[in-house]
Amino acid sequence: MTTSDLERRLTTVLHQHAENAMNRTHTDEQLQTLLVDTERDARRRRRGWIAGGLVAAAAAIVLIAWGPDLGSNQAETVTPAQVDTPTEVATGFLDAYASFDSDRVVSYLAEGSSRDEWLRDIRWNEAVGFRFLLDRCTKESSSPTGTVVRCAYDFYALRSDELGRGPFSDNVFTLTVQDGKIVAADQGLEFMSNGFSAQMWEPFAAWVAEAHPDDAAEMYADWPEQTMEATSDTSLELWDQNLREYVETEKQPS
Repeated sequence: MTTSDLERRLTTVLHQHAENAMNRTHTDEQLQTLLVDTERDARRRRRGWIAGGLVAAAAAIVLIAWGPDLGSNQAETVTPAQVDTPTEVATGFLDAYASFDSDRVVSYLAEGSSRDEWLRDIRWNEAVGFRFLLDRCTKESSSPTGTVVRCAYDFYALRSDELGRGPFSDNVFTLTVQDGKIVAADQGLEFMSNGFSAQMWEPFAAWVAEAHPDDAAEMYADWPEQTMEATSDTSLELWDQNLREYVETEKQPS
């Protein structure tokens, strides 16, 4: 078969596929445009084509002519998964912490972190009605060991919000993030300077020591000093129970 024979066959095939494609859209103007463009391209490529190249080009153009039929089968563009910034990781971690979501908190912690300590804190926070009010997290510095993020926050605790006391301010979490995980953390709780100790911790400690001394001995790890909470299951139940009673007592008219 000569080059001229191939060109004639190519033109016939192109016309047929173009007509079929345009019939599906019922657009005569698009059909005419496609036919004109096809013939012009065939003339431009006529010189220098060889039989094998012509057949390959025909196959490629036929594929283009059938393009409207492939719309639903074309591959979708895949966008790479977004990687959270250190600030986003810190914010997500503290949101989980504030929500008492133990599983999500653990998912943010790097291997080797003191997970038991975090879980203990979550159980304690929930028992005493801790409400965590995150202000914002800001990147402080970066190094090979990770990115340091500082997160300022206010809080209510010991059901202080139910008594109209607080929130207590000027607190900060300092978190080190590496590869999307929390690798180090420090909690700066300004319980003395922000008024929490004077307004909540000390009054409740005095009340429970007088009203329920046996309970108090279970509730404080350093009884009778009452400066450090105990976090056994029994202790947490007593914290919850006695705080609720304390709030009701404080709400009563004097």
